[in-house]
Amino acid sequence: MPPQDLSPSRPTPGEDLCRLLYNFQGRAAPLCMERCDGRDQVVRQIEAQGWRSYEAPLPVILSQLVACRPTVFLDIGANTGFYSLVAALAGAAEIRAFEPVPFIADLLEANIGHTLKANHRHITVQREALTDREGTASLHIPDQSHGLIETSASLDPTFRRHGTYQQSCPLGVLLSAAF
Repeated sequence: MPPQDLSPSRPTPGEDLCRLLYNFQGRAAPLCMERCDGRDQVVRQIEAQGWRSYEAPLPVILSQLVACRPTVFLDIGANTGFYSLVAALAGAAEIRAFEPVPFIADLLEANIGHTLKANHRHITVQREALTDREGTASLHIPDQSHGLIETSASLDPTFRRHGTYQQSCPLGVLLSAAF
């Protein structure tokens, strides 16, 4: 069954924010993400141990790559946006964030707005799954009733045979969607 409301105890988005300082090679800027009452595991990790700690050493490697070559960054399965935000703060020229799960894409867009305020024209959120064909398909989304924001989802019908629900999802082809 799809979630009806992921944040019933928070009347106004933005009231429950994790605010960190992204500081890398002379670039310093706030990195802000919704805590979602402690349900976002990425936010819990970075709040407890810093932005460099999540899936270390990937945030630092990403920052180094983008700082050396500020080009287009594709975030496929962007989830709530941590890597899109790191790429933006590191200086990416353009970011395409692909997230097909509607309520996760909502959080992604909120986090972009919190971190980048009005200056996020170079980030495009595309609410589609990337595959080898265009059209629509059933997206298998894990049940959220365990209390955490579950960001894994799949087009594979054998994905987590129990504890998922299906939702129609637009499909895009990577090369046509990205360029």
